[in-house]
Amino acid sequence: MTIDLKSVPQKYQVFLPILHYADRNGDKMLDRRDDRRFAGKTLDQIVSGGILKRVVERMARKSVRLQKRSRVSQKRLTWAQRRKITNFRRYAIKKLKTAITWVDGPNRTKVPGGFFATGVQMKAGASTIANYRQIFTRDACITIMGALTTKDRTLIKASRASLLTLAAVQAKNGLMPEAAKYDSKGRPKPSDPVGGVIAYDANPLFIIAAAHYFDKTGDVSALKKLFPKIVKAMDFMVSSSKSKLTFNLPDGNNWQDRAHGQYGNVSSIQGMYTEAVESFGKLYAYVKRHQPRLLRSVRGVHLIKSMKAGKFDPKVIVQRQRKFVKKHLFLTPGNYWSYIKRLADNFNKMPAPKIEDSKNPFNITNVLFADRVKFARGKPSGYVISGMRTHNLDPRFDSWSNIVWMLSGHLTKDQSQRIVRHVSGNKIDHPFPIKVIYPSAYGVYYNSYTGRDPQNRPGTYQNGGIWPYQGFYYIAAVNQSGLRSKAIDMFFKYIGHMKKLDRQQKCSMPEWLDIVKGNCGRSKFSAYVLGRKRNYDFGSRVDMAWTSGGALAASYAIAKNKNPFDFRGKLAAQRAGASTQDLFPQVMLAFIKWVYGAFTGTAEI
Repeated sequence: MTIDLKSVPQKYQVFLPILHYADRNGDKMLDRRDDRRFAGKTLDQIVSGGILKRVVERMARKSVRLQKRSRVSQKRLTWAQRRKITNFRRYAIKKLKTAITWVDGPNRTKVPGGFFATGVQMKAGASTIANYRQIFTRDACITIMGALTTKDRTLIKASRASLLTLAAVQAKNGLMPEAAKYDSKGRPKPSDPVGGVIAYDANPLFIIAAAHYFDKTGDVSALKKLFPKIVKAMDFMVSSSKSKLTFNLPDGNNWQDRAHGQYGNVSSIQGMYTEAVESFGKLYAYVKRHQPRLLRSVRGVHLIKSMKAGKFDPKVIVQRQRKFVKKHLFLTPGNYWSYIKRLADNFNKMPAPKIEDSKNPFNITNVLFADRVKFARGKPSGYVISGMRTHNLDPRFDSWSNIVWMLSGHLTKDQSQRIVRHVSGNKIDHPFPIKVIYPSAYGVYYNSYTGRDPQNRPGTYQNGGIWPYQGFYYIAAVNQSGLRSKAIDMFFKYIGHMKKLDRQQKCSMPEWLDIVKGNCGRSKFSAYVLGRKRNYDFGSRVDMAWTSGGALAASYAIAKNKNPFDFRGKLAAQRAGASTQDLFPQVMLAFIKWVYGAFTGTAEI
């Protein structure tokens, strides 16, 4: 521009900010024609001649395009990369279809009956596979989240069948079963829980998966069958907890099958509970507006009465949960040691068993993990701890807890990127996406946490091993945090390794990997059973359904640059708040509209 912006008359001061912006960003906001219009003109001629009006119109249109463009990462996928993603999704869909169980349908046909935990078929003498040939609530719901990112009709039908099968065996009090299976007559029945304890993560996962299924498909017939079950499942969580804010976990299991003694305010359960409350709130609002007759069947449920009385508001619960995780569960170098010291002081004031008391493994041993937890150097890092209770704190990094909180959108981008920096700084992502927990339980901690379980030795299985389904969802979480370039690099490195395992070790979509080279997990050990020494060879299962589901979710996130946990259909959830990188274009666009309105006397462009 040829105008001296330092000598602008007073009557044109209102245009000074926009002229400064045009001068600094001429290559983005102006073209050569605009520059020629300014050339050799005085400011009076620019304003009175309509030149500024045309420039403002052009800048407004380009600002809108820049605003949309700022939401997309700078790194774009090449044609070859998109081709790899397409081929990998076909591979994952093929593997996931092997985990579908088929039942008798009308006219002697076979229809999908749901997702088994694995696609490996039972063989003679393979009794260990029988436990995996069930529809686990946890596995099926995590699988459904990935299956819904496809348009494959078979996977959509299997997702529907899984939800209806699990809903059919729901307990009277609203508790979802850990697993369901079909009897000899093809009727679903609940399966005995692993270890005789209840899976408390089944309820929130069922609600999340059911809400996302309806959001994706708009299946009203399935909604009519599922909504009463969803209400009962939500009512169970609210009524069984001492506080509506948090879901206090009694002595039960989660995906780790009680291996690490998590109870109290377990972070992963809190994240699922928050997402379940938000999903239930959106589903309830939709039913109230479009399907009010469904509310008649559940009007006697205590939760519905509380919502009508204004005592239970999902939006308020979600907002309070975000504050709760920031205050109590998200640790940074600034609040870490003071928080641990406070809990240790509280513990010293209470009568509690000593560390050496092996009869009660749930004690202050968790606090002693603090000396092994390290924060990444350099840029600020932080993470969501595994769990907390008044006299029981587990400050270790639990991967699934952090992944759930990141994908649910209840953490800020700064918090999510702090988690990614913590993972990279402590090499939790080595050799491949992420270890399930860091650091591993060892010594007296190993004895108290796992009960000396030989298959959970440090660095194996659930005690620090690598679970691919979590790795895939972590890649989606990294992409959601705004670090798209890092997510793309991790994804293509990971799928290359997965194909290599399938090609060389016949280990397709494995259950877990070792932490040395990322090979198919295998743990050889000896144990005394009934006074006799026996040798065991515990290997990873293959063709796991939730691994394939995670692969579909991650590939969807990378290909579309979208979060698989977002609602984009019937429920159409809008995440609250705009990102920092989008703030300036929005403000600039508002200012341009105001200037244009002041100049032309109109309210809109």
